[in-house]
Amino acid sequence: MAVQSSITNAGSKPQYAAPVENITARPKLAARLLRWTMIAPICLVVGMMGVLAAARSTSAPVIRALPNYLLPGSPAPADVTCYPMHYGQCQYSVLYGDDLVYLAFNGFRTKIVSAVIPAHGQTIGDMILAWGMPTGFSQNGFNVEVSWGSRTAVLITCSFQPTSLVGYFRYDMEPVQVPPWRGFVGGQVCGK
Repeated sequence: MAVQSSITNAGSKPQYAAPVENITARPKLAARLLRWTMIAPICLVVGMMGVLAAARSTSAPVIRALPNYLLPGSPAPADVTCYPMHYGQCQYSVLYGDDLVYLAFNGFRTKIVSAVIPAHGQTIGDMILAWGMPTGFSQNGFNVEVSWGSRTAVLITCSFQPTSLVGYFRYDMEPVQVPPWRGFVGGQVCGK
């Protein structure tokens, strides 16, 4: 029997006992792995929160709003010198801060019907951040108008993108009737 058991053991791999230092190293390795599996997701979450906080800290641009007395629907200033325009309206300009604001009045010179003010380097992307999603869009060659009801950003551009500069803002009495906003599709407004 002794011979037979040594023959069966001869074909198999010999079994060795692990050294004592390896037995104590395995729990340390497991503890390290457990720590890293807990730390890594926490670091990722903290990093993502930092990126989100930085992105949200970019506030909407400050758009210089016209005071109520210059907005459509307000009475015309008493000293209006009117320059006749089409449709029975007349135009008048007034200095507001450093800006020349163009006002259009009804034929009786009693009420402001539209106001135009320079955009000072604002982009259409800035306007969407400040005023929300546009309601309308129209384009005729290089002339692009993006509307938010009775407020309109007017651009002169051939490549309509969020970074396109607005030339001026126009405020009207009534919401502008234009086709609905379609987003930044195509990018090119006019062909080459």
